[in-house]
Amino acid sequence: SGLYYNIETFGTGNFPTTCSSVEVSFTGYLSNWTNFESGDDKVLNLQHMLPGWRIGLPFIKPGGKVRLYMPPSLAYAHSGKKDESGTQIVPPGSIVIYDIELHNFY
Repeated sequence: SGLYYNIETFGTGNFPTTCSSVEVSFTGYLSNWTNFESGDDKVLNLQHMLPGWRIGLPFIKPGGKVRLYMPPSLAYAHSGKKDESGTQIVPPGSIVIYDIELHNFY
């Protein structure tokens, strides 16, 4: 797939699936380590997340932490990402890195 990852902590319990809603804290970085987004205790449905999240998050269990290195094809591809005001925060074709802690899933 092109996804690289580093599991810091596996966690305990069961693994989420690509259909799970997950409660996570996360930080997103560009490849130069510029932070472009973060969130604490967010509940997100993996079906609606980036392909890199759908592939990488099921590697850990609640309490686990993973760092995902995502090529453009598993992240924001050729469109990049804009914030609420329309400012481009992830340039098109960017490699992105996410640090994710899985708190729980449903």
